[in-house]
Amino acid sequence: MTVDESAATDLAAVADMLEGGTTTCTALVEQAIARIERVNSTLNAFVTVLADSAREEAATLDAELRRGQRRGPLHGVIIGVKDIIHVAGAPTRAGSRSVGTLIAQQDATCVAHLRSAGAIILGKLHSHELAGGMTSENELYGRARNPWNPDYIPGGSSGGSAIATAAGLVHGALGTDTGGSIRVPAAFCGVVGLKGTLGRVSRSGVLTRSWTMDHVGTFARRVCDAALLFQAIAGHDPVDPYASHRAAPNLVARLQGDVHGLRVGILTGSFFETSLDLQIGSAFDTAIGSLQALGMRTIPVRFDLAAAAHAAGTIITVAEADSTQEQVLRERPEQLGADLRVQLRAAEFISARQYLHALRIRAQVRVELEALFRDVDVLITPTTSALPTRSEGRTTPASLLLFARNTRPFSMAGLPAISLPAGMSKEGLPIGLQVVGRPFDELTMLRVANAYESATQWHTLTPPD
Repeated sequence: MTVDESAATDLAAVADMLEGGTTTCTALVEQAIARIERVNSTLNAFVTVLADSAREEAATLDAELRRGQRRGPLHGVIIGVKDIIHVAGAPTRAGSRSVGTLIAQQDATCVAHLRSAGAIILGKLHSHELAGGMTSENELYGRARNPWNPDYIPGGSSGGSAIATAAGLVHGALGTDTGGSIRVPAAFCGVVGLKGTLGRVSRSGVLTRSWTMDHVGTFARRVCDAALLFQAIAGHDPVDPYASHRAAPNLVARLQGDVHGLRVGILTGSFFETSLDLQIGSAFDTAIGSLQALGMRTIPVRFDLAAAAHAAGTIITVAEADSTQEQVLRERPEQLGADLRVQLRAAEFISARQYLHALRIRAQVRVELEALFRDVDVLITPTTSALPTRSEGRTTPASLLLFARNTRPFSMAGLPAISLPAGMSKEGLPIGLQVVGRPFDELTMLRVANAYESATQWHTLTPPD
């Protein structure tokens, strides 16, 4: 696989090629379209390819470069967008017949920010129906497939974003994360998946699953690239009442900061150890050794409310999802896929008392995590407790529990978190490492992740072509 055949290269290299005149934005778009035509029928990552508009954007950006105008490091970068995020003029179907064909009248705020920075939006990417699952299998789009082995699931619900990034169809992608929907597919597909603190990125123009837990984030092949994309989309948005007023820091400029002496919390206890796949456990132990070799201090810590956080987060998510789909479930249930109907029917049995109790647990979880972060600078866990399962409907409820067990508690607490490649299984499937930071301290989290990435080779691996 060469650079000319794939977008599986870092953004700095793309910028160098464009500035050096060895390629053009138009050439990059044509190469990406050709590759999508060649492999998308197998992987099912793209559900809408915006070839004509991407070509127009590329021509405009090429003309700017000829005039000596460059919008910044994202000038000419090719991006895919999860199909629950609006892109002006493109359909938003969210993997569900219940949505119909909704043509977006304007870009979501995060998409508008990327366009302004010079990114080219190539199309919409596969999502589990209404962002409501971890497999990226649904009845409208069909099954999305893991680029490392199409017989396995890519994770979800942002499966298409992870696939397209791993397979070199795009330089990066946007996804959403409610309980792990960025980090799980990033781990399964061997790429970087980043979500910031809750409210750091506007959700204006993004279909809602859980209004108190949804995050918008980024996918890329390297930590610095995921951070660069995230930096472009972060910031206050007066249209989004949940968006934070805090200004986003310049993450990329300070990414190389010293990590020697940083305190890394190693979460212990049965919640993170029970049913942990042995290969994932071995990769995690090796990752701890790499962090120690970089001069970081590893400190065992307990998160006693972790199991309760996962359970409470599930209750909050499905209850809020049910409230947004209540009319569809009542009047047009046949337009929802079988697995989503089961979720929403179950949510009808959640009482107000149970929902309020879950919110109280959330407050307790935040207090416990705040106390943990007095003693450590970041927390690390395996991203998932289980490896990807085979496709064809063989994913069991027990497997689904293990996929999100290590991610959902931090979504519920609204903490920034990132998954990055940290190993390969004997089956040839990627393994992910999760790094979690303090609220609004994406920078320290990213420094740790970037230092680990720089000291290892996992991010250099690409799926078989």
